Amino acid sequence: MEPSFSSSSSSQSQSPNPPLLLLAMSSSALLHRRLRRRVSPSATALPFSSSVQKVIGNDDLLKQILVRLPAKPLFSFQAVSHRWLSLISDPYVMRDWIAPKSPLAFYYRSFINDPEGVKICQSCNGLLLCSSSCYSLDYVDTKYYVLNLTTKKYSIIPRPVNGDERNFVVSMTLIFDPSVSPDYNILAVRARQWRGVDFCVALYSSSTRTWVFSGLSFTYLSSIIFENGVFLDGKIYWPTCLYEISIYYDCIGHGFVPYPMPHGRLTKELLHFGEFGGHLQLVEFHDDCIRYFQVLELKADCSKWL
Repeated sequence: MEPSFSSSSSSQSQSPNPPLLLLAMSSSALLHRRLRRRVSPSATALPFSSSVQKVIGNDDLLKQILVRLPAKPLFSFQAVSHRWLSLISDPYVMRDWIAPKSPLAFYYRSFINDPEGVKICQSCNGLLLCSSSCYSLDYVDTKYYVLNLTTKKYSIIPRPVNGDERNFVVSMTLIFDPSVSPDYNILAVRARQWRGVDFCVALYSSSTRTWVFSGLSFTYLSSIIFENGVFLDGKIYWPTCLYEISIYYDCIGHGFVPYPMPHGRLTKELLHFGEFGGHLQLVEFHDDCIRYFQVLELKADCSKWL
């Protein structure tokens, strides 16, 4: 049996189409609520407690909170109001900004169980080179670890000791390019005597877990900052302090090659010396002014800085 519909006017007035009526009512109510929100934002605002209002109304307290925020939300909060824009743009606020401690410190400590604690020496394509030092009256014993953030496993790197020879390890630099090999290497720069200028090198291989001691040695100025080695395109770069020439290590040719520094005024307080976008970059303050800094990039042929 097919359904029958009444065509009388009374029946239409008493039995309107319920779905259409509900849809029209809900649409009208929704539009009304949206218009109220646009016209009167305070109508839907949550009430603030008196303590919150005191903090928001006090510029000094608000600055103490803002300088402890991470950089990304801090600059996003400039759009809150003209007052917040003025506070965050204040050079004194930017000077006192406190960089938040990275949770990575807790992350890698949970994998490396060392009573002396560990610190990150270098990051290279997903691997971390970490160290732990134990100090005594006449000697410093340093252990090195390589932590893989993908597998969450680490390896203990043995000391580069060649027979009875006791050289002082000046620096360790991680060499890892996953596009070339899944194995990594470590270049150790060793000094023949404490604070000496006569250096030799040794190369560690993760595949053999052994050190190969090279006959390569050199004498160079103590201005080289070996603690800040950067691996890029098969080379390890080091900056120099107050000198216009530095060196890089060619991991393929196994030799040291000089390359220019931008000028001879660089100090150990470099803002940044590292790889970015496949290029070696250096960031320093501009002409002894802490309000400005400049970013320099080394050309691919290592001829000059741009």
